[in-house]
Amino acid sequence: MTRLLRQIYMLPRFVRVRLIAAFALMGVIPVLAAMYVMTTRTGMARVQLPMMSVLLLMCLVRACLGLHVMRETVFGVIDVSRIVQELMRLRAHDKRAVSAGELVRMDRLVAYMADQVRAAQRLLDAYQASVHEEARPFRLPPLVPAALLRSRVHEELEQAQLQHYPIGIFTWQLGEVSAREMADETLVPAWLQDALRHSGLALDALGRMRPGYWIGWSPRLNSGQVKSAALQMQHALPAQVAGRVTLAAWCHPHEAVELRWLYQDEVDKAAR
Repeated sequence: MTRLLRQIYMLPRFVRVRLIAAFALMGVIPVLAAMYVMTTRTGMARVQLPMMSVLLLMCLVRACLGLHVMRETVFGVIDVSRIVQELMRLRAHDKRAVSAGELVRMDRLVAYMADQVRAAQRLLDAYQASVHEEARPFRLPPLVPAALLRSRVHEELEQAQLQHYPIGIFTWQLGEVSAREMADETLVPAWLQDALRHSGLALDALGRMRPGYWIGWSPRLNSGQVKSAALQMQHALPAQVAGRVTLAAWCHPHEAVELRWLYQDEVDKAAR
């Protein structure tokens, strides 16, 4: 009995539910229906105990037999190696006991089950990878004060160019910001945190050039990695701000970044 319960527990939940439902349909419901018919036709006082006992015993035996047949059917498909071994044993004793068509059908079943197992394994691996990614703690990159941000960006670009390694530069711009964000340059908005969390990379630093305009960078990112991270950030933006956030990304020096591109508003103001 313990082995049976352990085997049933190994089955998926919907299969266990169907087995229990089948047991109820084959055993409990017939007993209740028979008791209802007998009591309504003969009256409770005239129902004899032996008849009820025999009826109950027959229904229980029938239900257990049906459960055994369903169990053998289900586990016969799951434990396909045992079925193949039995077929091979029968064919070894008598080749006419198992036809060639039966072996072909079994081969197709094994191939189908192997394909289903691989597909299920890929889904499970993808789910475990996503759970691991969500469970990984997220930390904001170091914040650079606005007063030092220009010189820091300029220094990072020059160093990357001199040492010949690529660097990814990202900018995010949102025109409308709250009064709290306007007053506090260390307050990273929630939409930007979501974008960084789902980007798949860790920025070296992040800074606010002005309210609503943020700059971040990460060295040694090639062009493909920069585009992939920017795309993931764009998809991770909340719906309420997705259409109002301007996201730009460059891979320097492959895509030469000029400071006037990063500080376009300031250049325009100085020209005026």
